[in-house]
Amino acid sequence: MTITQSSTRLVAFVGGAVVALGLMFGAIATPAHAASLTASQVSAIVSLLQSFGADAATIANVQASLNGQPTTGGSTGGTTGGSCSTSFTRDLTVGSTGADVMALQKFLNMSAGTMVSSSGAGSPGMETSTFGPATKAAVVKFQAANSISPTSGYVGPLTRAKLNALCGSTPTTPTTPTTPTTPTTGTGTATVSAAAQPANGIAPLNAARIPFTKFTVTATGGNVTLNNVTVQRDGIASDQAFNGVVLLDQNGNQVGITKTLNSNHQAVVGSAVVIPSGTSMTFTVAANRGSATGYAGQIATFSVVAVNTSAAVTNGGLPISGASMTINEAASLIGSVTAARGTNDPGAANTENVGQTNYIFSSIRVTAGSGEDVYLKSIRWHQIGSASQSYLSNVVSVVDGTSYATTVSADNYYTTTFPGQGILVQKGFSKDVAIQGDIVNGSATNAQFDIQKASDINVVGAQYGYGILPAFGNQSAAAGVVSSSDDPYYTGYQVTISGGVVTVSTSNSVTSGNVAINQADQVLGGFSVQVQGETITVGRMVFQITADSTSGSYNDLTNIKLVDQNGVVLAGPVDATSGGSTSDATVTFTDTVTVPVGTTQLMLKGKLGTDFATNDTVQASTSPTTGWTTVTGQTTGRSITIAPAGPLTSASQTVKAASLSVTVASTPIAQTVIAGSNQFTFSNIILDATASGEDLRLTTLPVRYALGTPGTANDLTNCQVYNGSTSISDQHVYNPSSSVTTGAQVSFSLNSGGIVVPKGTTVTLAVKCDIRSGAAGTYSFGLNSSDTVGASGVTSGSTVNGTLTTNAGNTMTASSGGTLSVTLDSSTPSFGVTSAGSTGVDLGHIRFAGTNEDLDLRQVALQLENTGTRTDLVNNQVTLWDATTNTQIGTAVFPSGANATSSQIASGAFRIPANGSRVMIIKGDIAGISVSGPLTASGDIIKVNYDGGNVSGTNGTYAVGVASGQNRQPASADTAVNGVEIYKSFPTFTYSTTGSTAVSGNQTLMSLTVAADAKGDVTLGKLVFSVATSTATLTAPTFSGPNGAVGSSTPILATTGSTITVYFDSVSNTSDAVVAAGTTKTFTLRGTLALTGNSGSSGSVSIALKADTSVATIGTFDSLSASNMIWSPESTSTVKTPKANNDWTNGYGLGGCFATSGLGQDCFSVVTAK
Repeated sequence: MTITQSSTRLVAFVGGAVVALGLMFGAIATPAHAASLTASQVSAIVSLLQSFGADAATIANVQASLNGQPTTGGSTGGTTGGSCSTSFTRDLTVGSTGADVMALQKFLNMSAGTMVSSSGAGSPGMETSTFGPATKAAVVKFQAANSISPTSGYVGPLTRAKLNALCGSTPTTPTTPTTPTTPTTGTGTATVSAAAQPANGIAPLNAARIPFTKFTVTATGGNVTLNNVTVQRDGIASDQAFNGVVLLDQNGNQVGITKTLNSNHQAVVGSAVVIPSGTSMTFTVAANRGSATGYAGQIATFSVVAVNTSAAVTNGGLPISGASMTINEAASLIGSVTAARGTNDPGAANTENVGQTNYIFSSIRVTAGSGEDVYLKSIRWHQIGSASQSYLSNVVSVVDGTSYATTVSADNYYTTTFPGQGILVQKGFSKDVAIQGDIVNGSATNAQFDIQKASDINVVGAQYGYGILPAFGNQSAAAGVVSSSDDPYYTGYQVTISGGVVTVSTSNSVTSGNVAINQADQVLGGFSVQVQGETITVGRMVFQITADSTSGSYNDLTNIKLVDQNGVVLAGPVDATSGGSTSDATVTFTDTVTVPVGTTQLMLKGKLGTDFATNDTVQASTSPTTGWTTVTGQTTGRSITIAPAGPLTSASQTVKAASLSVTVASTPIAQTVIAGSNQFTFSNIILDATASGEDLRLTTLPVRYALGTPGTANDLTNCQVYNGSTSISDQHVYNPSSSVTTGAQVSFSLNSGGIVVPKGTTVTLAVKCDIRSGAAGTYSFGLNSSDTVGASGVTSGSTVNGTLTTNAGNTMTASSGGTLSVTLDSSTPSFGVTSAGSTGVDLGHIRFAGTNEDLDLRQVALQLENTGTRTDLVNNQVTLWDATTNTQIGTAVFPSGANATSSQIASGAFRIPANGSRVMIIKGDIAGISVSGPLTASGDIIKVNYDGGNVSGTNGTYAVGVASGQNRQPASADTAVNGVEIYKSFPTFTYSTTGSTAVSGNQTLMSLTVAADAKGDVTLGKLVFSVATSTATLTAPTFSGPNGAVGSSTPILATTGSTITVYFDSVSNTSDAVVAAGTTKTFTLRGTLALTGNSGSSGSVSIALKADTSVATIGTFDSLSASNMIWSPESTSTVKTPKANNDWTNGYGLGGCFATSGLGQDCFSVVTAK
């Protein structure tokens, strides 16, 4: 549907006046280029506007433009500030320097209200990378305009967020191109609306893609196709000022081709673009200025007056008008670009064969003028030759040896969008852009890559940011020439795609194998023919066959055919002739063989006479260049030479008689099978035809059935033979009678037609039966060499007496069901500590093991070692987890005592494999500690174990056998987990100075860091260090925290020199004893080292933070005097815990370095003195 505005009428007294005065006084300036008008001239224009009654916004815009300052956006308005591609990632303030400071100044200069400076450093076009007072003042204005408080001029997180929100996004790197599919018409609704418009500015000479108007199309209820857009040039300007109008997508890529304005000042631009349902796309109407002069001072706008889509259009709001651009004709306002034939252009029309790779179709050199560096953003090539897109592949644009992908449109435009800002071309320098690809088809067609319009070379100035239209040449259109006008701007040289290319190779589909004697259609060899470009015919094909045989010769090779991969006979049959001195036999086909484009597999098939014997070999070869003659392309009619010269030798074939070997496989191994199981595999029988010369058909399979007491033969029923998952004897099911004796032969009759075992392969058949419930015997199926298998050759029909290898098969023992056992898993955690309020605490790992069949655990019984600790668990509950999948499978609640039975575990949620095991993790959420509970003190130890005494029926622990369907209870004792002790908070110790080197004197012996858990503060009371020296002595130890010594006296060094004891009892430094929640403190143990050995010797001292080796009952400080470490979790105190409080404990179970060294093991530090 198309929506239009039937007429557009503009009242332009103000615009006309401004244009008139602009023509009088010179070109109207823009923010990027300072005005040349005097103050009195500007004042006169403003007075004239006021006399016309122009509104304040219009007057402000015009005055800003005349003064060379930025103006606000077009008719749709905009947000304070402009757009940019910079992301502001750091705070900026006075004194900051860098590219982001310059980007900030450029952004602020986009609005007159936030301009850094109107002239000099920091003004538009003269931005700097230094954040000074003027930048700060501009930031203050920006913050005030955008309600950012405080308005300090400091670019912090709030200001950066606003800047980044107002900045436009950077272009994305194009993805690997594909040929677009034909757009779907769509059934949705299209909503057309105005987008944020470009800022008003100027339209300089030779500027390209000047953005005028933006609009957004939103698709709802289905995909929408935007077919084209009608745009109209408005304002007091001439159509001739512009040499083309284009439509750009939201990534800046051109949609469709450049169009010129018609007599109604309109142009229809764009091509089909699909907008997916639920999304929006924003498009830009842009114009190319060209080099036409005589229009300076005119002000032009472009409006969207009609939108043609595949769907109904709502809220069109047409016309949509955007920015006003003043035509400027200053000669050097923007940079310039020229183009010429590239240095690697073919330079002449060529003829190339199909199969040519990396062919350069065309090349153009882009040169930047002296005005500014430029960026080559994209380039569009137009393939105007008769070759279809499918005839060319891997088409890329190449710059400086780097390939850039192309996207191709339905009308054969190949577009490359260069990543990032584009390809930089420095002023005065050039870049060659070539388009190259592979010729994969298309004989008798041609390809030619032109550049249709100058604007198809998308170049943007690096300094001024305008699109630049490459200059036209001074010649008419001709190959290799930049012409004086568009259509085409540059003409490439044509390449004609010549005749087809044919390549022959040995076939991978014909490998070494077996062939039979005196049978037709035996494979003698295979070759692969790849044809490119056009279908070919071959008038004569010659092959050689070499035979390694004492009696077979060319006379024994008859009825030879040439067959393709579909079995179609292409030539023959013929008989071999003498090969002379080059081979034993020659095979010549004189039938005309047609080979289509693509890859064709050719096979030689024939009959070997009875003079050949087992283990003789035959091997086919050919020399395509000389042996395949009269090769003609069916499109071009040209003669084609086949490659390679050869010879090419196919895989050899070995003569074999029909034979079959039958054996019992080693699997399934002997095992226990659950009575009541259906279609259990008792034996696998291997049919081996690897040494056979022909395919074999098997109709019966003789096996031996053995059984042991107390089983009976009819314990097994519904016995069948399977090939994979398919029964091939279900028409002849075997049900053993009770009278069958052990070792009896059972001959399975296979379904009609039996089974074919291809020569050179093996097939494994499975013998499966149902097992009667209650069966308890042993059973096996095997082979006996005295039996005869019913097999015959598929082609010859001759009987084949297979060789059977005697093997009784593996014995299967029937059982009523599986067994279940429970143990503590080795991965269960060691004794440890946790903080109150913690969630998901690991309490123990229980291993469940099963035998004979898979078992589904449905319920588990648990018990607490201490009944009182059930309230330590939130909701008196633990959760059960599968350690393999880390998924929760159930819960268990301790309602009133120490015992709990879990919730029902879903079938299959915790499946214990037969003769394997699975681990369950028990987790709990710990209640909090406070004066009001639920816990009021630290020190409870939670131990949750498997309850081995609760296995009565379905009230306790039980599993269900997957095969038997029977409930199974374990006969296992209680487990004994290590337990977790609960504290309101706890310390973690880490240390450094291990293996450090020092000289004699006062040295750091250990640097100890203590971290308090986030749940609360901890108070340190006592630490003990062990000391061991070698050829050294240690004296005068000191132990200090961040605020000095922690004790009221020096640390106690035992008289034996074996320990150092530290008490945190300083009255002047009380703060270091307390480590606040979630923080750390670092303490230093120092001492004086003295060497006792000879001169030049070295000594060492080993320091260890002593661990406690058993759990201590929480109590007073003095009650723990025998402990190596004393600390308090500050369970209910708000200040340092008094020593008399029952809130002190020892270091058993703490983590950090103790977890590394092992439970109850010391943390060691070694210092070597030299």
